[in-house]
Amino acid sequence: MAKQLKAGTIIKWLMALVVAVPLWMPNQGASAAAAAAETAGTWTNSFDPDGFTSWGLWAGEGSTVKQESVTGVTGKAMRIDYDRSALGWGLVAHAELPPDWQLNGMKTIQFYAKGDGEEQTFYIGVEEKDGGDKYRKLVSIADREWTLISIPVSELTYQDGGDGHLDWDKVNAINISPEKNRSGQLTIDDMTIGAFEPSYTNSFSPDTFGDWGLWAGDGSQIAKTETAGVAGPGARFTYTRSDAGWGLVAHGSVPADWKLDGTQALKFMVRGDGTDRHYSVGVEEKDGGDKFRSVIEVKGNGWTPVSVAASELAYQDGGGDGKLDWSLVNGFNISPEENGAGYWELDNFSFYKGGLLPPVVREPSLKVAKLSAMKSGSVFEGKNIKIEAKLNNNGSSPTSQTRKLNYTVKDAADAKVLTGTIAIPVIAAGGEVSLTASFSAPRYGYFTFEAVTEDDGGLTSAMTTAFAVIAPPASSGKHPQSQSDSRSLSGFSTHYDYLASDALRRQEAELIRLSGSELVRNDFLWNTIEPSKGNYDWSLYDRIVAANKKSGLQMIGLLAYSATWASAAAPGTEMSEHYPPRTVGEYADFVYKTVKRYKDTVHLWEIWNEPNLDGFFRPTHSAEAYVELLKAGYLAAKRADPSATVVMSGLSGTGGSYLDDMIAHGAKNYTDAVVIHPYQAGDPEAGNAFVHDIAGVQAKMPNKPVWLTEWGWRTDEQGVNNQALYTVKGYLLADAMGVQKNALYSFNIATDTQFGLADSGLGGAVKPIYPAVAAMNRVLADRAYAGDAGLGSDGVTALAFDRHGADPVMAIWSTTAKTIQLTSSKAVTLYDFYGNASSVAPSKGKVTVALSAQLIYVQGSDLRSYVNKAVPRTKKLSAGKPVHPAEAWIMKSPYTRIGNAKLTRGFDNSYSVEVYNYSSRKIAGTLELKGIPKSWFASAKGMFREYEVKPYASQTITFKLKPPATAELGTVKATIQPLGSKPALAAKDAALDVVPKLAVQVDKKVIQLTNTTSLLVSGTVALPAPAGWQLTLGQTSFEIAPGASVSLPYSLAPLSGTKAMSSLSIAGSVTAGGETIPFVQKLHVATASHAAQAPVIDGLVDESWQSAASAIANEQTQVSANYRPSWQVNDVSANVKLMWDASKLYVLATVKDEKAFQPQSGGAMWQGDSLQLAFDATNSAGAGYGAQVYEIQIGKPDGAAPQLFKGMGFAKAGLMENGEIAVIRDEANGTTLYELSIPFAELDGFGAGAALKAAGFSFLVNDNDGSGREGYIEWSSGVGDAKNASQFGTLWLMN
Repeated sequence: MAKQLKAGTIIKWLMALVVAVPLWMPNQGASAAAAAAETAGTWTNSFDPDGFTSWGLWAGEGSTVKQESVTGVTGKAMRIDYDRSALGWGLVAHAELPPDWQLNGMKTIQFYAKGDGEEQTFYIGVEEKDGGDKYRKLVSIADREWTLISIPVSELTYQDGGDGHLDWDKVNAINISPEKNRSGQLTIDDMTIGAFEPSYTNSFSPDTFGDWGLWAGDGSQIAKTETAGVAGPGARFTYTRSDAGWGLVAHGSVPADWKLDGTQALKFMVRGDGTDRHYSVGVEEKDGGDKFRSVIEVKGNGWTPVSVAASELAYQDGGGDGKLDWSLVNGFNISPEENGAGYWELDNFSFYKGGLLPPVVREPSLKVAKLSAMKSGSVFEGKNIKIEAKLNNNGSSPTSQTRKLNYTVKDAADAKVLTGTIAIPVIAAGGEVSLTASFSAPRYGYFTFEAVTEDDGGLTSAMTTAFAVIAPPASSGKHPQSQSDSRSLSGFSTHYDYLASDALRRQEAELIRLSGSELVRNDFLWNTIEPSKGNYDWSLYDRIVAANKKSGLQMIGLLAYSATWASAAAPGTEMSEHYPPRTVGEYADFVYKTVKRYKDTVHLWEIWNEPNLDGFFRPTHSAEAYVELLKAGYLAAKRADPSATVVMSGLSGTGGSYLDDMIAHGAKNYTDAVVIHPYQAGDPEAGNAFVHDIAGVQAKMPNKPVWLTEWGWRTDEQGVNNQALYTVKGYLLADAMGVQKNALYSFNIATDTQFGLADSGLGGAVKPIYPAVAAMNRVLADRAYAGDAGLGSDGVTALAFDRHGADPVMAIWSTTAKTIQLTSSKAVTLYDFYGNASSVAPSKGKVTVALSAQLIYVQGSDLRSYVNKAVPRTKKLSAGKPVHPAEAWIMKSPYTRIGNAKLTRGFDNSYSVEVYNYSSRKIAGTLELKGIPKSWFASAKGMFREYEVKPYASQTITFKLKPPATAELGTVKATIQPLGSKPALAAKDAALDVVPKLAVQVDKKVIQLTNTTSLLVSGTVALPAPAGWQLTLGQTSFEIAPGASVSLPYSLAPLSGTKAMSSLSIAGSVTAGGETIPFVQKLHVATASHAAQAPVIDGLVDESWQSAASAIANEQTQVSANYRPSWQVNDVSANVKLMWDASKLYVLATVKDEKAFQPQSGGAMWQGDSLQLAFDATNSAGAGYGAQVYEIQIGKPDGAAPQLFKGMGFAKAGLMENGEIAVIRDEANGTTLYELSIPFAELDGFGAGAALKAAGFSFLVNDNDGSGREGYIEWSSGVGDAKNASQFGTLWLMN
């Protein structure tokens, strides 16, 4: 039946609803209550009235189902209310179709649907009469707003009954059945079955015509902006059309995956600027094909529905055959016909094929405009809760007296715990009212609060907020009076300086205090404090320090990054503050002034952040350069405040070999703790990785305490509940390992929406992690870790905490659900994860406790027997010998220089060092450069240089050297030996490289030549092609200025017929000034054989693999630096073969690994034994991971099926469902075989498989023998140490 709009509906919505429910679909057979489209074979039940002849509402034991007529998209709709129980078979809503619906040739089922606000899954299907076949498809519906559901008939799958063949002649019913056991509701409207394919609609939210061409002739202009559409955003085109040129046009590119065959009409909403105008509207075929158009008239400035039938589109021009071929159409054109200035607006543009179009969502007149907890940060101490809801009436008349606000409270497990209703007073048109929901929370924890209203027209508005309920503080309630007496287990890294106001900073400090934490780590940014040399602005940090002092929080001050004016980067360099400062002296001056200013309040200082990452210590993360900076910063801080604790920068991960290099360069004497950032990809207990990381750095600096100044989990990777669980376990495990200071990253999410406990908005909601940490701090208040309590049950962890004069507490959890018995003659108090207490009485001297992965706390006086037997995980830290760091030393000049100094043979060279003096007295003496042939010096005394350095200053000392032209190329070991120094300086070893006049570096695309002399150098390059390959060197001659470099690109490709190979090298020479410099470069080239027949992916290795070449990783240089010293080839090595066909890439990897261990799954598999593949689909070899660079993890989680996980670069991370994988472990030979297929369609940019196609490629194998990830071996590079596609090798598809 045609739908009737209610009286008073404004014209705007009339126009919108024409799009939502096509009025161009006339009725066919009023008695059947069905509407048919212009094309025979499309049938719609509008439910106005209901056209289904009867409903069967059937429910199994314990289930119920009912139906009710309610407000639809327009007119009426059908709501199904249900409660599906686990007791019986479930339930189904079965609707009989009108007998005159002729269903032969059906292609699509469509309807509008809306849910109840929670995600639901329903089986939607059809049923043949007389007990025939049932076919169905599972669909997901969540939102309360109308959405269009389209089900291609081809996607219906057989359920049961009949002969297993769907016969539309026999179909007489629609079935709707919820899949999950729960109560809920589903509302449906305009149930349609038709012989059409779904239409394509650009709703402009977002704009799917992503590539707009806005073209204008002489004197004309056109621009596109976003505007308010019929509902949601639309597009506005502002123009001036001149008579001087050909005019103008807006050209929208249609998405490539839109299949436009069968388009019946162009349907859209248009709005003009109030002037009557004509517009040419049409379509265009690709590759210079035909254009077709029709002229429409737009009057006034209201939204107008337009329908242009395909038959009305007339030929305009083009290079085609003059016939409209929808399969070739790839663009839409619209252009004003008259000259002048104005604008037009578009919304809901559809290529209409029949059936329904997406609904226009009507905004309810009564709307929940704001919802917030009436406590700072949404944290309530105690269970009295108040939530404020602000409601707006956007309608043209007052609301009725019957309106109500309904609210629902759910816990962290999404279980409903409370509901309520508040009467809404009459709200005048355009008015607003605030309501308060006051209630008592049932317990401590994390909760969501959803408020729902319904306006007089039946449209709902809903909004959700979150809040936390925590117990009042522990009775001691003390704040630390010094920087070393805190017993709080937890602390947080913060970004106070990024917050928008002092109110936010005060809120954050107070929330941290309420959580029971006492430690914060915050940046003190040099560039903010000293924006130009000698000009200081302390105002921001004065306020930050004051806010933390007021809340009783101790601070770790992160003395972070360069001022832009002091950076070693060239002027104008991006992120120049993340380059080290040009001199350590200027950094030391900043440190000294900052520490001195705040020494009465801040006593903990950290020198820089993560220098082992390129991003924070650019351009390359030199450990030697960082240690020079650390030494200067450490001494400056101690000079300003001798009582301060000053530590090295937190290193990303555990630092690995970078920490080793730091120790080798003397870092131990310039840090009061070893500091790391041990982020984990999953459960911190998986493979004991978290504990292993801490133990590893303890072993490297055994007399230094360990600090964690960053670590944590992202909610988008782990979910909010796992983030909470992993964090609390992490805090407890770190405390058990003796970690002295612990700052989770981060408290707020001002800079990252996924880490952290709370958002950065004033009054913003917290996450479950907040009440969980607060519970830990309250239950364990002022107690110290005593050891691990042995409870005699596998998979159970029990950490004992004790305090004099208080009952001991054990934090307990289990890898599997189980019950245990604890010996106790008295009742114990059990605290759940969020600190809710209950008493457990003993029975026969035992108390029974249920355990799971979510930890609990058990407190009782009789538990002291467990505490007395508890075994600590680490020994008490010994004080060690006093450290007396040197206050003066010799370093490189500049100290940031990477690698050895270069001496060009046959030329004059300068070699410099710097004497740095951070003592209070002048130092003087002579330096001798030993180990260099005397003939290289200009004079007999050229090897000696005198120095005299004032206090807190430095001096550069330069030696002049000229190796003869015949000097042997290579490295010369030298020593800078101080003579007669007062006070004495330590000698410094140096390595100087004797180089030719040109340094040659070769990668897979470029030969780079660097002039190491002070003269202009010119010459030629010769680079012959390897056998079977074609090599083109674009430029063979060069001229290079002193100290400059030139890059000579070359291209390399296999010749047709070249067979797959396992290795490839290129050899060439450079000739310049009579000197010939040969070079040889082994290239990382992987060649994939063409598969005449696709291999079966079962791990059994077809014969087809025999012809495939291997890419091998079995050399020590391919092993990660931290693993390299202990690595043996049997520890981990790999042989990878590749094949391809038109649709897939096939990979066979044989990994040698003495022990298989994979405790993780999904995106965390890199922490266990696993294979990682990386592809640069277009072989662009850009720095970093740019567009169309992909990383895949392959592994077999222990006890689970193998997984092929799409990681970095993919639009959505997750398992690759259309890939194939088999993993076979051979324990006898210590090998793991990975066989897999990857559809090329997954690697956007690669295209279909074709001979002689190239892509960037690398692979990496991770090794974990059960004590954490030891390291990895990588074929080329660019994956493990740095995500950098320019370091990938090349994968060639051979013919």
